[in-house]
Amino acid sequence: MNLNKEDYYKIELDNLLSTNNLSCIYLLYQPIIGYQACAVYTTIAQEARHLKSEVKHDRLLSILGMDLYTFEKSRQLCEEMNLIITYYNPDNKTYIYHVNSPLTTEEFFAHDIFSRELTNKIGVSNFEQTLVKLKKNYFEKANYSNISKEYHTDIFNTWDNSKEEEFNLLQQRSNAIEKINKPAFDFDEFYAHASTNFFPTECRTRDNLEKIADIATLFGINACDMAKLVISSVNISTNSLNLDTLKYKASKIKPKQTNHDNPYHDSPIQFLQKLQGFERVNPSDLNLIKNLMDAYKLNTVVINVLIEYSFNKNNGSLSSAYVEKIASNWAYEGIDTFEKAKEKVTFTKRKYKNGKNKTKLPAYKNGSEVEYDKDAILKRIQASKNY
Repeated sequence: MNLNKEDYYKIELDNLLSTNNLSCIYLLYQPIIGYQACAVYTTIAQEARHLKSEVKHDRLLSILGMDLYTFEKSRQLCEEMNLIITYYNPDNKTYIYHVNSPLTTEEFFAHDIFSRELTNKIGVSNFEQTLVKLKKNYFEKANYSNISKEYHTDIFNTWDNSKEEEFNLLQQRSNAIEKINKPAFDFDEFYAHASTNFFPTECRTRDNLEKIADIATLFGINACDMAKLVISSVNISTNSLNLDTLKYKASKIKPKQTNHDNPYHDSPIQFLQKLQGFERVNPSDLNLIKNLMDAYKLNTVVINVLIEYSFNKNNGSLSSAYVEKIASNWAYEGIDTFEKAKEKVTFTKRKYKNGKNKTKLPAYKNGSEVEYDKDAILKRIQASKNY
C-alpha cells in the first residue's frame, strides 16, 4: 500500500525509553538499520508520550525532515528488527504504530542473527569494544556470602481477622475513590469535525480531552456540536483552549431531546430539567452536579438515580450537603452501575420505613436499650381506653 502524508497515525507505547534503551538503539541497532531508521524509531516513541489523538503523517515527516519514501523504508527497517509493529485500517486510512522496547544488551548479544549482523557491520574489533562498553560490571563472589537482611514478616504474628477485614475495606474505599467512571464520549466523531487546523495538536492534551468529555456529558452535547464549541473556544494565535469559555458556551446550549429507552441515560442536566420541569438548571444545582462528577467520580446513571432519590426525599429540592453525604458513601461503597444505585436506594427506603416506626426505650434492669414497636404500643393503649 502507498503511504500518503494525509493518512492519519496513532501510537501505542508500552514503556518509555530509558537511558539504557537509547544506548542499545544507538550502539547496537544503529549500525544495522542506519541513523535514519533510528531517528524514525526514537521520534515515534517520543511522539507517543504527548500524542493523545490521531494526526496526519505530514506532521511526522516535517519533524523528521524526510520524504515519504525515506520514512517508509526507515520504518520498515524498524519493523524487521521488531522495534515497531505497524497496523493499517484501509477504511479510514489510519495507521497504528506499536512501539516495542529494544532488546537488552544481554539479549542482543545472545541473539543468533542480530549479534552476527552487528559483527558483520562493524567488524570484530569494534564489536568487542562495544561489548566491553555495554557489559555490566559483575564481581567474582566465590569467597563471599550473601549477608543481606531479609524483610521481616512479623506483621502476620499480630494480624487477625478483624484487621484483615479493615484492610480489605480500606482497599475497597481506595479503589472506589480512585476509580473513574467516565461515560463514553465519541471521540472518533469529535475528531471528524475538529481537524488540527482548527483544534491544534497542542490543545489535545489529556487534561483538555478529559474536560471536553466531562463538559459534553454534563450538558448532554453530542460530539459534533461539541467540536463546534471547542473550535470556537480555541485561540489559534496561541494554540490554546480556553476551558472557561467552553464551559460558558456549553451551559448556553439547549440540549437536544433524547429518546433513550432508559431515561437515566440522559445527561444529569437533562435529567434534572425533566424532573424539575424547567428549561434551565439553577447555578447551585449545576455546581452540585459538576462536583458529583469531579470530586466523587460518579458516572451519569448513578448521578441521575441519586438526584431522583434526593429530589423526591426533600420535596422537590436538592440539598448539597445531603446529596454530597450520600455521594461520599456511594463512592466509598463502589456504587458504579444503575443496578447497584437502584438497589441501594431500595435498601435505604426499606431501612428508613422499618426504622421510623420504632423507638428505643431504656431497659432499667440491665442498662441496655430494647427496641419497642411504637405502633403496637399505641394500639394496646387505645384498646385499654376503649375497654
